[in-house]
Amino acid sequence: MGIRRSGLAGLVALLWQAAALAEAPPATQPAKPNWQVSVEPDQCVLTHMMDGDDLSALAIQAWAGEDVSQVVITALRLPDFPQDRLLSLTVDVKPDSTPFHHPGKVVRLDAGRQALILSGMGNDFLDALSRASTVAISEGAKTVGPIALTHPASGIGALRKCLNDQLIEWGADPAQFQPGGKTPRALIERDLFVANDALLRMHFSGNGLTARFRIAIGTDGKVGGCERIDAKVSDNVESVACKAVTSKSLFEPARDPNGVPVKGIATFRVMLATIPRSGAAHIQ
Repeated sequence: MGIRRSGLAGLVALLWQAAALAEAPPATQPAKPNWQVSVEPDQCVLTHMMDGDDLSALAIQAWAGEDVSQVVITALRLPDFPQDRLLSLTVDVKPDSTPFHHPGKVVRLDAGRQALILSGMGNDFLDALSRASTVAISEGAKTVGPIALTHPASGIGALRKCLNDQLIEWGADPAQFQPGGKTPRALIERDLFVANDALLRMHFSGNGLTARFRIAIGTDGKVGGCERIDAKVSDNVESVACKAVTSKSLFEPARDPNGVPVKGIATFRVMLATIPRSGAAHIQ
């Protein structure tokens, strides 16, 4: 297990790094699969390097304060998945018997490499992965894997510790991360935190906007402080988004192992895109 800070600028940089490691001379490659956690200002990326001619890395990208992550597999060769549409993928994690069903897509990288990306993976998937011996991803008869995993519990544990440490740094009470404690649970989908009419009051340039916000959850479940995570997000966007959530009861509060409510921290995001033919804002 290795935990290191890096200059990764998000997932794309992670994929480049995995590709570079796959091209390294044999003497410099890991002797066997390993797990590493890369720490970013608001996210953690768990990478499992793999031996083999085709697959190079399995990665899990998770954001502090959110309850979903995405899984990425980089490879020299993937099955002939369509690259012009979302895929309906089945994820089999053994020895668990219940598969996961999630949308995904294939993107091209440099030097002929590809990446298979699955979004919206929840904590139940991470729990299953921590117990897994293999994982396979398929659409119909086309399958990636099964991929053999070595000591996945240590990798998932390190990923969660990385995320918890970030939340504690932001002000979350550490007691909620002890055995028996609970983090805040959203009462509605986070995509619904900011209503459509408020989203349309946001000003942005270019083809789209993606903004993440950090919010403090009081012991009564109400949102206290709210602020943008990326300083590049405009004052207008921060004001509209934070006004929409502040003082609202959007969560069940975090609790310590004794069930006593404690301060929690959560995040949510806003995504907008411009439709070229009309110039209108489209809410994603």
